Amino acid sequence: MAQICCSRRRSVASSVIHHIAIHSHDILPKANTLFVALRGKHADGHAFVAEAAQRGAAFALVNQTFTAALPNSITLLRVDDPLHALQELAALYRQQAEDNCDRHHGVLWQNDDKRSSRSPAALF
Repeated sequence: MAQICCSRRRSVASSVIHHIAIHSHDILPKANTLFVALRGKHADGHAFVAEAAQRGAAFALVNQTFTAALPNSITLLRVDDPLHALQELAALYRQQAEDNCDRHHGVLWQNDDKRSSRSPAALF
């Protein structure tokens, strides 16, 4: 996982992120939203971190070098590359979801009088 350096304004360890947004207008207030500051062809998400904070983002995933005057309501998670960190978070989330699915939605199959528990995903 990408190493994350946190400017601690709140306890990240006890926080649960319920929503991730890459556009400041997609922030869900009171949802512990993580705003990911991505650099694009036309805009740099780092320019919108303050707006994301005003809209209620609890966290912002930003580049190590990002600096700005921000309210205490937002915690910055500093990484070398926000896009790469988002990709790693997505992969981790997907793996946990698949593990959860395997544990909770396994099915029993009959095969030559043997029963085995397999995930439906194993069929594809």
